Amino acid sequence: MLSRHCCSSGLTRSLYRCYSSTSTSGSSSLQLIKRLRDESGAPLNLIKNAVSKSSGDYAAALAALKEEMAKRGDKLVAKSAGREAREGWVIASRINTPTNRPAASISQLNTETDFVARSEAIVSLARVVGGAAARTAREHGTADFANILDPTLAATAASPSASTPLHQAITHQMSLVGETVRLSAVLGTALAAHKVTQTGVQLALGVHCHGGPPGFNSTPGVMGDVQVDTAIGRMGALVQVSVTEELAGRLNEQGRTVVEFADEIAREVVAQQPESAQEFWTLDKVGDQQSRTVRQWAGEGVELVNYIRLDRS
Repeated sequence: MLSRHCCSSGLTRSLYRCYSSTSTSGSSSLQLIKRLRDESGAPLNLIKNAVSKSSGDYAAALAALKEEMAKRGDKLVAKSAGREAREGWVIASRINTPTNRPAASISQLNTETDFVARSEAIVSLARVVGGAAARTAREHGTADFANILDPTLAATAASPSASTPLHQAITHQMSLVGETVRLSAVLGTALAAHKVTQTGVQLALGVHCHGGPPGFNSTPGVMGDVQVDTAIGRMGALVQVSVTEELAGRLNEQGRTVVEFADEIAREVVAQQPESAQEFWTLDKVGDQQSRTVRQWAGEGVELVNYIRLDRS
């Protein structure tokens, strides 16, 4: 009986609190809390603090919440120094435009746990990071695989239509997930033109990642005025290949483009883990029913000019 009485008393108090909160002001506050929660995904305690400062005004509550989230993110960044973040994704992205130089990047975005790495928020952030890194590679204009993890990249907008710098977007995600999110590596390259032709040779950039999150949509996306191909996974590769005009013609007859062929080379680099470009061509083609080497499969009209292969670490 005592237990039943205690439960009844607790239920009475809960109902009283619930009833009290259904006043006009309480109801509007609850609606505002729900709206901000649905829109931002921010921790409930931060949303409640923001609403309490806003007198029920949405714009004021949103501004207060952004301030609270920024403070939380800064604290997490300070605490994350020295903490291991070995989960996450390798991101390979390429920009293709008919009127500007194509460029590509390979990046590494780390988190502390696989659970957070697989969240929709981090997967979306990985796509944003890839696009920002590829755009920065195009702006740098280097033909080498240069390290572009610098303030220029950190200041790059998260998207062409947004004013939020990339480092702030990463800090914001840290404030949402409550653990370290770290951009660990960014390397990029750009070609001088859409199709570089030198003595009958075309250059192309290929990207591929393996072991991505289930359901990840690798369909090319549009960021501003450019098309961005993005792949993410546990490992990935970025390659620069040269293809003769003769081989490009044969590929065209087969309904394949030089860029698609470059992606196939990148996939093979991911699978093979070659020590050098010279070794790469001598290795057995993965899954080839004819037991050919990579060179026999690809033909004599292609060369691996440069490549980077990254494993998540």
